[in-house]
Amino acid sequence: MTKSDQLVPRGFEYAAAPESRAIVSLDDAYGLYVGGKWLEPSETYMTISPASEEPLAAVGQASAADVD
Repeated sequence: MTKSDQLVPRGFEYAAAPESRAIVSLDDAYGLYVGGKWLEPSETYMTISPASEEPLAAVGQASAADVD
C-alpha cells in the first residue's frame, strides 16, 4: 500500500438528505410576496429536483415593475 492510498478515506456512510420529499411538502406554484402581500406573477419558471430532474414547483419571476 502506498502512502497516498493510506490518505484516502474509505467506508463513508451518508445520512438521509435534508432535501428529501418525505419531510417537505411543496405547492404546485408560488407567487410573489411584495410589500406584505402575495401577488400573481406575470412570469414563472419551473424548478427541478437536482436528484431526479422531476419538476418541483412553478416559481414567480419578478419583473422590474413588480420590484417597483
